[in-house]
Amino acid sequence: MKPDASSSHLPRREFLAGTALTTLATILAGRTAAPSRVDKYRSEAPATSLPREPGDLTLFTINNPPNRDMQLSYAPPWMVRLDESVPSQSWQRAWFKWGGAVDWNAMRGEVTQAHGVGALFGGGTTCSALFPHENGITTAEFMDMATRDPDGNLYKVFNSYYHGSVECPAYRRYVLKWAKLQIDAGADTLFMDEVTGAYSDLEGYDAYGLAAFRRYLIHRFVTHQRWRITDHRWKSEFGIELSNPRQCPDGTIRTFDYAVYLRENHWADQPQQPSNPLAGIWGTTLLWEVQPANADTYCAWRSNSVWRYWSTQIRAHAARHHRRVWLAANGLNRWVDFQIGADLYFWKFPRSRNGQLDCTSSYLSLWRSYHAKSRELMNGKDVPIMIFHDWGGSVPWIDQLTDAQRAAWIHAYAPEVFAAGLFFAYPVLGPGGYNAATDGTLKAIESQARFVKMVSPLLRDVTWQEPKLARYSSRSVLTVQKQPRTHRVIIHLINRRYQGLTPINQVNQVLHVATTTQPKAIRIYNADTGRMTMARWAFDLQAKLPGGRAVRIDVPSLRTWNIIEVFN
Repeated sequence: MKPDASSSHLPRREFLAGTALTTLATILAGRTAAPSRVDKYRSEAPATSLPREPGDLTLFTINNPPNRDMQLSYAPPWMVRLDESVPSQSWQRAWFKWGGAVDWNAMRGEVTQAHGVGALFGGGTTCSALFPHENGITTAEFMDMATRDPDGNLYKVFNSYYHGSVECPAYRRYVLKWAKLQIDAGADTLFMDEVTGAYSDLEGYDAYGLAAFRRYLIHRFVTHQRWRITDHRWKSEFGIELSNPRQCPDGTIRTFDYAVYLRENHWADQPQQPSNPLAGIWGTTLLWEVQPANADTYCAWRSNSVWRYWSTQIRAHAARHHRRVWLAANGLNRWVDFQIGADLYFWKFPRSRNGQLDCTSSYLSLWRSYHAKSRELMNGKDVPIMIFHDWGGSVPWIDQLTDAQRAAWIHAYAPEVFAAGLFFAYPVLGPGGYNAATDGTLKAIESQARFVKMVSPLLRDVTWQEPKLARYSSRSVLTVQKQPRTHRVIIHLINRRYQGLTPINQVNQVLHVATTTQPKAIRIYNADTGRMTMARWAFDLQAKLPGGRAVRIDVPSLRTWNIIEVFN
């Protein structure tokens, strides 16, 4: 996640025009008198029961109004009528602490409002960013908690803030403080951002980090491999000069100073260069999802240690106060109740020659890869995986796509996330000035989120099947899933025939699905109409599909996304 921008440097979409703000405020003020909205997706009395288990979660939204000290810069979540236009089971990042914190206890009414529409209320905090003097910390406290580079200097991030030392006990408690305050104020879930500290290769060399690296070396080589603290192999294998009082003041590995070692070998400006024999022992600062889950390095050990501490302490605090809190950490992680998969592949999405977003490609295999990694990190346990877009900095979502391209992305690629068995968090508000009400995506989000609400029973408790068990007569992304508990086969069809940003409606096409029994019913759910229709089907003895006989299903229309339910 990128930092909130200051009011004088946000893109044109940040501030609502005065008239629009006045209009929204008027809507908010008169909401109790507004007539109940009933449409094809909603019953007259909306359900207000909250999800009981993480596995109940299907529909997420990202809603936080950042920089809450800038009260007029963003509309709060309810001003886009979440309860009427964008249904949600979980308001992710509805509160969030980046720099300055606010009195969340005074905002308990926001939690009540979320619960009133059946949504969990999500808080969150950065576990990495540290600003000088934020929240009244003294210069001495800041200097103690901020991490350093190998030369002992503070390392400024994005010219505005620094990173906290995750090995510093005071900084660990400082991060924990904001999570506890939000739980006390009513937050149901916590979005913990950058739990590994988000270090670059030039960070982590503060006194606390250097001491922790020594402990790691002793644990790995002395405790487990029976090296002596004065072993000659420290020199022969790693070039550590035990006799050098600047590197090892007491002549043993117990006082080894890795920063001095880097400086004296002229590696301080590039610690991970191949000539450094300790580079592989220190390890990589990459996110968990792009490194081995069992990596035996100091950085992996450090990441596990700090996240284990925060997650354990947060859950213990909630339990002491008879509260429920579900934890997630930005990026795939261990010890979570649901995963937050930042969309690392957004940059891979191609553009056509005329600069338009290309809606004809598929990234299904990339979405699917999250499952195996999450299961590996969670010791075989499956938890919901939520995908979202970050909106700060130079991410194309806000800075490089036009309004029309963003809406086209919602129609073309959000369905792929669901078809892969993941869940997309619809962006309602966010950092960098993002506001769906003014940035061209609200209509697409409204329509698709309500469709997801309608088909949510078909999106949970499914198992992946070989796509060759089905065949479609035109160009589409096709997935096959089973829902053993209900004896359903569920097929996702996502259109990949486009003219620029406009999907070409596929009419009167045919879907073949392998089956061993006669279906009791086949239904087609159409995302564009928001309707379910009973399908026309028949056995097709000529169809050659693995797994037995095949049924031929008529698909009258596929514009963006259809879900076909075969009930056996």
